[in-house]
Amino acid sequence: MKILAVEDNPADVEILRELLDPQGLAFELQNVKTLAAAWGILSKGETEFILIDLGLPDSQGIATLREVRARYPSHPIVVLTGFDDEETGMLALHEGAQDYLVKGQITGLSLVRSIRYAYERNRIEQELVRKNIALDAANEELTATDRELRQKNKKLIAAYEDLTAIHEELRQVNDELISYNFQLTALNEKLTAAQGELRQYLEELTKSEQDLKRSEANLKEALAEKEILLSEIHHRVKNNLAAFISLLSLEGSSEDTPAGRMLRQDLQNRARSMALIHETLYRTNTFDKVNMEMYLTTLIDQIAQTFKSKKSVMTSVDVKGIMLDIPRATPAGLIINELVTNSFKYAFPESFDSLAVRHASPTISLALTRNEGAYTLIVRDNGVGLPPEIDLSKTKTLGLKLVNFLAKHQMHAKVEVNTANGTEFVFRLRK
Repeated sequence: MKILAVEDNPADVEILRELLDPQGLAFELQNVKTLAAAWGILSKGETEFILIDLGLPDSQGIATLREVRARYPSHPIVVLTGFDDEETGMLALHEGAQDYLVKGQITGLSLVRSIRYAYERNRIEQELVRKNIALDAANEELTATDRELRQKNKKLIAAYEDLTAIHEELRQVNDELISYNFQLTALNEKLTAAQGELRQYLEELTKSEQDLKRSEANLKEALAEKEILLSEIHHRVKNNLAAFISLLSLEGSSEDTPAGRMLRQDLQNRARSMALIHETLYRTNTFDKVNMEMYLTTLIDQIAQTFKSKKSVMTSVDVKGIMLDIPRATPAGLIINELVTNSFKYAFPESFDSLAVRHASPTISLALTRNEGAYTLIVRDNGVGLPPEIDLSKTKTLGLKLVNFLAKHQMHAKVEVNTANGTEFVFRLRK
């Protein structure tokens, strides 16, 4: 591995070389003393790893890290801090560094461990970024396809309505001609020639009517083909997401640690919540609105099955006759997945006695109601509860960040968090 050490203190660089040499590993350490010199080395594309001191002659403080991350976001970075500067190290982690080392406390093993850990963590982060980009691209493609099909559907409906109006007009003309024919019969002697012409005209009208009926049949067949195409699209999307979930379940798809297994499980659950929407649309044969009672009942059951080895927890779903459009049903499913998963993980630890504290069995409940066109979504549990000072806009956990982002930017909902007698999230959706 080729490592670039951006350090202006030759003694510190020499210590790094001495610590790496006895490890017997293929590390190649190159040193520059300024950030400007580092740009020249990094631009060649040969460096795989960066060790950097934040106190350089031409750049000081955390701004140094930000500039390196902005130019080379895919490179793993470990920050070197002074003896009494661990606060800067923690800030560096927050700004995107994979790890930090305190000068004077570095050993050969800790240095190698930090390099390997930072390299692997950066690799996993980059892989997650690529997967998220792929998922976003797939979602945008599906949205564009859906929009195009809707436009075509509107055109077909408009054409069908126009043809129906023409057909009705022709039917009225035909009735008038038949009435006129009775009058002509009384004047048969005088208008025999005209009667022959009118009969020919009636035959042409009959042929036109038959042509219109054939056109109407063709339009109905086209509409039926459109419904079949929409059904096939949702079926294929569901199958593709199911394949993605299966790939996540393969051994080696993530680091075999508790954190890695938890991350893999969270990704599977998020993908399942999206796949289930398309499965619900396919099963109900409706393609513009989601049957939320069927969708959420199945979703909660799937999440509960994921945590069936944990403490026994009751679930309840109160959603009667609610239909939501896909742009709001999809983020709602992801939000419910995150909150219910968090409840299963953290709301009922072994040390918490729900019967003694809440006077009720451990329960996770979900309700979605509609009042005068506005919707209210409530997700609650009677577990240990969140800290009273929790602020969704400032939380550092990925799950709650995702909940806040989806609620604010996709569902356009107001969020309330109540921590009395457990945890309760209330989302109020606009009309």
